[in-house]
Amino acid sequence: MDTRPVVLLAAAVGATLFACHEAPTEPIAVALQLDRDTSVAAPIETTATYGVRYGFRLIARYQNRTGASIYFERCRETESSPVYYIPTADGVSESGWGVGWGCPNAPVLEFQPGAVRTDSLLFQGPTAYDGITHEPLGVLIGSFRLRYVTRKCADETPRCYQAGPRVESGPFEVRLP
Repeated sequence: MDTRPVVLLAAAVGATLFACHEAPTEPIAVALQLDRDTSVAAPIETTATYGVRYGFRLIARYQNRTGASIYFERCRETESSPVYYIPTADGVSESGWGVGWGCPNAPVLEFQPGAVRTDSLLFQGPTAYDGITHEPLGVLIGSFRLRYVTRKCADETPRCYQAGPRVESGPFEVRLP
């Protein structure tokens, strides 16, 4: 039996899957500069259903030093900050600071070459709990990164919905009191 067609098909499927996702080793196009390397999350809700909820604020400053516009996803037309996430720095553990974005389709934010902006972002967690044990899901302490979601271009076409350049911070620490 000739296995070449199966191998070629598997290679094509694998290449297609990898093409749809940002490579983890892709260089950072715009580095987010944070106001601190360590944040101590303070209790913000002590009567939460399953325990204490914590919060902390980060100030992110960045400049587009590329030669092209960067297009940031945003949740609503009325919002000026991009869609963001705080994954763990190692990318292995699940973050307990996950933001749940339930967004309608909003026009992107265009960030032109040379432009500078600053965002003040409030994070709260844990954002999810196990429905049986009531334990928080994801880690709240350790090393994390701030990542903004970008698109390839501003048009409302499938080509533009592909991930744009990588915009994220270096690792920062979060501690609990």
